[in-house]
Amino acid sequence: VQPVQFAANLELLASHCGVALELGPGNTCGKLARQHGAALKTPLQVVSCLPHSTNRALTGPQVLHNALAHLWAQGHPLSWAAAYRPAPAPAHGSSCPAPALLPST
Repeated sequence: VQPVQFAANLELLASHCGVALELGPGNTCGKLARQHGAALKTPLQVVSCLPHSTNRALTGPQVLHNALAHLWAQGHPLSWAAAYRPAPAPAHGSSCPAPALLPST
């Protein structure tokens, strides 16, 4: 077992793409990233793609669409066709499909 290198990984994200995408419910990781952001050499934006339980102003799909629009506006390539097509059925033995929002390289 090794400790998570949270600060080092935030620095890596900041230097490579400048954005951290919070994928889980709530905002714990995003809050920690924002608090640590002042110490980073390169600015890091944190984008949430699920609504927080204390803020019901937007629905889940609205928050996700806002996150995708924010990433796209910042110049990150997205596959809009993948974002708006039905998710494929999970492969045998898998409980969820692989994400398909980023273009394949």
